[in-house]
Amino acid sequence: MITFFLEHKIAFLIVSEVIFWVFVVLALLFRYWFRMKKASFLAFIILILEELAVFFFGVLDYIYVGTFSSFQVIIVIFILYGIIFGKSDFKKLDRWIKKKVAHIKGETLPIDEEDIRGDAYGKEHAKQERRNFYGHFLTFIMLHIIFAILFGYVPESFFNIPLPQGIEGISKTSNHNPIASISNIWTKILIVDFIWSFSYTIFPKKEK
Repeated sequence: MITFFLEHKIAFLIVSEVIFWVFVVLALLFRYWFRMKKASFLAFIILILEELAVFFFGVLDYIYVGTFSSFQVIIVIFILYGIIFGKSDFKKLDRWIKKKVAHIKGETLPIDEEDIRGDAYGKEHAKQERRNFYGHFLTFIMLHIIFAILFGYVPESFFNIPLPQGIEGISKTSNHNPIASISNIWTKILIVDFIWSFSYTIFPKKEK
């Protein structure tokens, strides 16, 4: 069983994420369609269980593989994302499903502060996008600090600083380092996120 998991660990991770989002969406649909307020608590429990499952996947992989791998780096990123962005993304999904259910049922929802922030336009929307990027950038820096402390990995080309002896060798062999591969991909994603987020400062979102 363990061998089967290790051979298909990426598939297990993807399936667990899909199942997680399906159950969260179903829980929120039950909350707003059938007015079951306790369904929100169920969605929160599902969120906690999913994070624990992801953590278990990473620990199990490390125990049986014996070395730090790209799969475990992905696990760390998933967990950090859940800690930093999970709550805000959950609120966005909750608000979206609430509005869709109300629209289908022909109900009028009272406008609250969360709805106003969620439907921001112009400068307010641009501010939200910049704030999201700052959170993404902070996560990027925090995780690379962890990589430097635990594994001695520092992306020399990114920071453009002289590296201590030993760390420099790891950086130069980045093509064979799973952490370096993920760092390179993440750096490209960060650049795209920067362009996307700050584009709203130049071209503000207009109200439909």
